[in-house]
Amino acid sequence: MEYKRLLYNAIKCNYCNDKIGSANRYDYVSCKCGKSAVDGGLEYQHLTGDNFTNLAVFDNGNHAIRIKHLKWGANFDKDMNLLPKTIYKTIKNMDTDHIQAIIDDKYCRDPFYLEVFTEELKRRLKSVKL
Repeated sequence: MEYKRLLYNAIKCNYCNDKIGSANRYDYVSCKCGKSAVDGGLEYQHLTGDNFTNLAVFDNGNHAIRIKHLKWGANFDKDMNLLPKTIYKTIKNMDTDHIQAIIDDKYCRDPFYLEVFTEELKRRLKSVKL
């Protein structure tokens, strides 16, 4: 069986209509009514409950899907001042300079993210040239 990378791990509880997502491993989140829960972040999907809609998105190789759902956390601003808390943005909403700095300064060691970052920079460069 081929492993499919999880890009977005979330559910909608059909009792209370609460949409909940797990951001990282061991991030157990339950809905308002407590009848559904999700856990695992992008590492694994653990779902609890008997009446929910799975909103998970798995990687299918489509770059547009990847940049829409993959998030990157920033702990510093552009001037390298520590932020009060981590700010998560989808790759689609990240500044080009930020993506380039992540690659240049080797802040990312995950080959999958590096591939997506590189492809996104190429895509942005093509759109500027047109």
